[in-house]
Amino acid sequence: MGGVARPNAPLPHSEQRRLGPVQCADGVLVIAATSAPWLLDPAFHRPGRFDRKVYFSLPDESERIDIIRVLRNRIPVADLDSKVVASHTAGFTGAELTSIFEAAAERAIAASIQFGCFQPLTTARILDEAKRLRPGANQWMGIAREELGKARLANCFVELFENKQD
Repeated sequence: MGGVARPNAPLPHSEQRRLGPVQCADGVLVIAATSAPWLLDPAFHRPGRFDRKVYFSLPDESERIDIIRVLRNRIPVADLDSKVVASHTAGFTGAELTSIFEAAAERAIAASIQFGCFQPLTTARILDEAKRLRPGANQWMGIAREELGKARLANCFVELFENKQD
């Protein structure tokens, strides 16, 4: 679909026809993702099209611990208390946790250069970096709830209205 996306613009008839039944689609599963589901044309929500929705919530504390362990394997850390970092990063996405680790690593490298000796990446450095970054998902959740309510799609995304943080 070419052209410029226009919020709430109806899907052109030619594009709706392309979404119609496909004769040779055995074993084909189409998956799509969006961070703005309220902008999708209602034609996408019709049965047989994108009629199933899967909501991925923010990681809870145990999931953040798992994410932190993966990040620890990618970025060398001198001392890391995964539970402490996880407990101080409620509301952060996996991408935001990655950003925290990368920024903390960059600061450790800069400090090593400045002081002329190795400055390790530690739990304290990671927590300092986490204080500098605000989790963006809470703002998105507020926008999503408001926009889905306006678009009368709240019943299609019940999970957004039931979301609870740990």
